[in-house]
Amino acid sequence: MKEEALLFGKTKSLVGIMTHPLQTAGTGNLPAFVLLNAGIMHRVGPNRLHVKIARTLAAMGFLVFRCDFSGIGDSEVRQDALPFEKSALAETQEAMNCVHKVTGTERFVLMGMCSGATVSFKTACFDPRVVGAVLINARMHLHGMNDEIGSYVRNRTLARHYWRIALFSSFRAKNWLKAITGKVESWEIISKMVTGFEIGSLFGHQRKVSSEVNNASAVLNSLSNGVFVCCIFVLKEISP
Repeated sequence: MKEEALLFGKTKSLVGIMTHPLQTAGTGNLPAFVLLNAGIMHRVGPNRLHVKIARTLAAMGFLVFRCDFSGIGDSEVRQDALPFEKSALAETQEAMNCVHKVTGTERFVLMGMCSGATVSFKTACFDPRVVGAVLINARMHLHGMNDEIGSYVRNRTLARHYWRIALFSSFRAKNWLKAITGKVESWEIISKMVTGFEIGSLFGHQRKVSSEVNNASAVLNSLSNGVFVCCIFVLKEISP
């Protein structure tokens, strides 16, 4: 496994680790992956997740660059007053510029968790070099910073999930048997099914959400030029 540390950015103050593919034959057309920070966690990722992902992808023939935003890990703090919402996008582009300069790669897949997912998605919306975005536990990338709408969307999604399990899943008979025999918290599941579709939410929030849904649709349509988007959500609770 060949890995090298690189300084990048306009002032060479940002740090990244480039993991080269184990084999290059037949992989010339593959895009490069750029792994972005999850919150304030540096480039190794939670429980070294980014290291494991980078080396697994390298074994498949992909080049991977995992980097630190300014002020995180080994990257220096920015000397200007540019807010994170803007600096993260600029530094993601600088990471792609670095990979292009070293390897000539012109296509990229951005991957991030939480805030890294948000930055990946927003960068994909305006940089044509991005051909894919893998978003892990992405939050607020489509409905902004409105906690009320975010809570509404999450409740509706969770409720639909439990309704599907109860009524439409191919394992519904097995699930109901578990509930009847007390092997799962049946009342907790029922309460979540009801909460997600409460009468007040159907009418009180629908008008607020409609405009956000239209905005989200417009954003997704802007990516319809061939950008592949994969959303991964890891739930703490285990469904029946």
